[in-house]
Amino acid sequence: MFSRQEGKLNRQQTMELGHHILKAHIFKGLSKKTGVSSSVLQAMWVNCSTDSLSAALASLRNLYTPNIKVSRLLMLGGASTSWCTEVIGHAPILAVHAHLGHVEMVGLLLEMGAPVEGTTDSGMVPLSLAAAAGHADIVSLLCKKGAKVGHADKNGQCALVHAALKGHAEIINILLGQDWGTEITGDPLQHQNVTPKTQAVQQALTAAASLGHTQVVKNILDLKDEQLAVQMDAQDTLWGETALSAASGRGRMEVCAFLLELGPNLEIANRRGMVPLLSATKHGHTQVAELLLQQGADINVGDKLGRTALMLAAAEGHHSTAELLLAKGAPLSSADQEGLTALTWACLKGQKGVVQLLVEAGADLNQSDRQGRTPLDLAALNGDADTVHCLVENGAVLERTDNWRRQRQDERLPESGPGGLAAEESLQDGLQNSAA
Repeated sequence: MFSRQEGKLNRQQTMELGHHILKAHIFKGLSKKTGVSSSVLQAMWVNCSTDSLSAALASLRNLYTPNIKVSRLLMLGGASTSWCTEVIGHAPILAVHAHLGHVEMVGLLLEMGAPVEGTTDSGMVPLSLAAAAGHADIVSLLCKKGAKVGHADKNGQCALVHAALKGHAEIINILLGQDWGTEITGDPLQHQNVTPKTQAVQQALTAAASLGHTQVVKNILDLKDEQLAVQMDAQDTLWGETALSAASGRGRMEVCAFLLELGPNLEIANRRGMVPLLSATKHGHTQVAELLLQQGADINVGDKLGRTALMLAAAEGHHSTAELLLAKGAPLSSADQEGLTALTWACLKGQKGVVQLLVEAGADLNQSDRQGRTPLDLAALNGDADTVHCLVENGAVLERTDNWRRQRQDERLPESGPGGLAAEESLQDGLQNSAA
C-alpha cells in the first residue's frame, strides 16, 4: 500500500513502511541468487519510497521512543547520522539520544559513524548532554569512542562541569579517569573550546559548591592526583569564585559548614572583590552569614567600593540579615568610598523596613556623603514620603536639606542631574508630604 502511493512518504509513513518491510522479510533467500544481501535490498526499497530518510530517522516519535531495527534500516538506506533535529537547540540525532539516555540507540549511531562532537546551538556535545542528564553508561560509551572530555560549550562549561552542577559523582569519576590529552600549549585560538583538566576540576568544585552538592565537593577535594592541584581557596577560571564564596552566595549551608571545618581563608574574595561574608549578606543568607561570623569572618570587611556587609544587606532590604549584623556589632557610621552609610544605602534603594531598623538602632540621620547628601536628601529625591516622614520624626535636620538644595542650585547642575529641576521638585514634594 505504501509503495504504490504516487507521492513520497512522510516521516511517520516511512517509519511504518520500514517496520512492515522488516516484518515481511520478502527478500529472504535471494542473497544467494543475486549476490546482494537482503538488508541492502530492503534499504534500497525504503530509500526509493520516502521523501527524506534522515528526517524520518529524526522524527519526534523515533527520538523519544526509538525503533532500533527500523532506525538501522533507515541508516543502511542512506539516512544521515549527523542530521540536526528540531529539539534541544537543533541538536544532532546522537546528542538527543545521549540526553534522553537511549543507550542502544547511541551505540547504533556510533556504529554507523555518527560524529561524537556534533553540537547544539549552545555548543553542547553529546558527552556534555549525557553527563548533565546522569547517563553514566552513555558517558563511558562516548569516551571509548574518542569524545573530547574537555570540550566546552558556548558558556565555557565542559562535561565535567555539567556533571558537577547536577551532582553526578559517578560520572565525575568516569570523566576524571579519561585521558584528557596534554595541557594546552601554543596558540590558544586553536584550543578556545577546550578546557584543561586542572581548570575543569577547579570549575567543577565551584559548580558543586554553588548547587549544594556536598558529597561531590568532598570527592573533588579528596582527589589524590597531585597534578590536578585542586585548591579550596582558589578562584575558578569560569566564574571567578572560590568554593566558599560560591556556596555562601547561594546559601548552601551544608557545603559552607563542611568547608569551614577544613579551615579556609575567610578573607579571600571572588573576582568581584566579594569575600564569602559579603556574598552571603548581599543575597540575604542570614544563617550562612552567622556561621561565617562564628568562624571569625571580619564584620568590617568591605568590597572594592568599600561597602560593608551591613551596607549590602541594607541596600538589598534584607531585614533579618541586617538585624544579625547589628547584633554582632556592625558599625552604623561606616561609609564606603562615596561616603554612603548603611542608612544612606537603605534610603537610596527605598528599603523602608531596613531604614526603620537602622534608625531605631541609632544610625546618624544627618551623616552626609562625599556630595553632601544626607539620608533625608536621598529619600526625598526618590519621592519616598514614608521614609522622609520616618527620618523627620526621628530628628533628621530639615535645614541641612535646604542648604544642600541651595548649594546644588548655585552650582547650576543640569536638570537631569542630582541637583536639577526634577530632583528639586521631588525633594520639595517629599518634604511637603512629610509635613502633611
